[in-house]
Amino acid sequence: MDKEQITYDKTVSLMIKGIAILMMIFHHLFGFPSYLNFGNYWIGLNLFGKSIEFEIAVFFKVCVSIFSFSTGFSMMLISYKCQNFIEYYIRIIKKL
Repeated sequence: MDKEQITYDKTVSLMIKGIAILMMIFHHLFGFPSYLNFGNYWIGLNLFGKSIEFEIAVFFKVCVSIFSFSTGFSMMLISYKCQNFIEYYIRIIKKL
């Protein structure tokens, strides 16, 4: 069985960023139960006395790290392809 070469391109980067954004939305919806207004509540799934949604939301804090790593890794790959990486970073800063 031949090993296929795994490539990291713009499509993969966008998929990873999309997953990170969904994780961030879940984290902000269920990670802070104290933010619920009085009278608003949800009936969550409990396992061993703890809310499963809250435990997953706490784990999803990693979404910012995933998004930052994906963006930085993509920029690094693009700068390796570019002949003059200083001009590339100046162009990126001008876009901000």
